[in-house]
Amino acid sequence: PKDLSEKIDALCAKGRKAWLQGRLEEAEQCVLTAWNELPEPKMGHDYYPEVLSRGIVTFYQETKQFPK
Repeated sequence: PKDLSEKIDALCAKGRKAWLQGRLEEAEQCVLTAWNELPEPKMGHDYYPEVLSRGIVTFYQETKQFPK
């Protein structure tokens, strides 16, 4: 649904901005909230599952939060 994609896009943009400004906890919360907005089964939603999962992994790698 369009409203779902707009909500996820907004959360991702907010998270990216927070990350670039060094607000890592806020960035993490945004991306995890975006992930949780996807109803199950997550893989049934266009490209969002792939994009979000890749973004989460990249975030944790680049911020050296390897245990997560």
